[in-house]
Parts: sequence; structure tokens; C-alpha cells
Amino acid sequence: MILFTRLIGRNHVRVYRLSRGLIGHRYRGGTVLLLTTTGRKSGKRNTIATFYMRDADDIILIASNGGRPTHPNWYLNLKENPRCLVQAGVKKYEMTGKTVVDHKERESLWKRAVAFYPTYLDYEKRTERHIQLVRLNKAL
Repeated sequence: MILFTRLIGRNHVRVYRLSRGLIGHRYRGGTVLLLTTTGRKSGKRNTIATFYMRDADDIILIASNGGRPTHPNWYLNLKENPRCLVQAGVKKYEMTGKTVVDHKERESLWKRAVAFYPTYLDYEKRTERHIQLVRLNKAL
């Protein structure tokens, strides 16, 4: 199943890029962006497609990893090097990511995330780890 998910993800990235963000930004009723991080071990740039939410000018990512027991690589990469590139539709941004640590803020954002994509509740039930939320803001 993981291999299938990775194949779908790679194809999503490919179509998103080829269409310059015109195809692939909307998926299953949600919004998807391309996130490019720097690998914490390899130092290479890695791009994935992932759901996102807006919070004013910031972007919120949910590090669910489909409810797997480990954090997604992109999250671990951002913890090591918070600078990233984002393509949301046709727009591209240099951004910086930070884990949401304030409990009230996290709870409010989590409620929005679940309303946005209810499957996050299933992911939360599948894992013992705390699913992290990441706030991306434009790099200075």
C-alpha cells in the first residue's frame, strides 16, 4: 500500500508541475500544494504533494503520514531545515516552517483540519504519536 501511495504522489507532483499548478491543486474536495524540503540526511531537494489549509497569510500542514507510526519525512526535514519552497496552485513561495506548539492554537487548527478533511480523525486513531501541525510563513 505504501508503494502505491508513493506512486500516486509522484504522479500528482508530475502533473501539478507540468500544468504549472492548474491541475492537481484541488483533490478530493481539498486543496493540495507542492512542498519542497531539503533532505536532512541526503541534502537533496525532495518534493511531495500534500493537503494544506490557509490561516491568514500562512499555510498550515498536517503531518499525519496517513496514521503511520512515524512522522512524514517532510516534517522531519522541516525540523532540521525550516526553509522550504511551496507551490500552491500557480503561485510559488519561499517559506519557513515551524511546528505549532501552543495548545490552544493547535486545537483550533486541528478542528479546522478535521472539518476540512475528516479522514484525519481516522489517521489519529491509527497512530500512538501526536500528529504535528506546521505553520508555514513567507521567508524574509
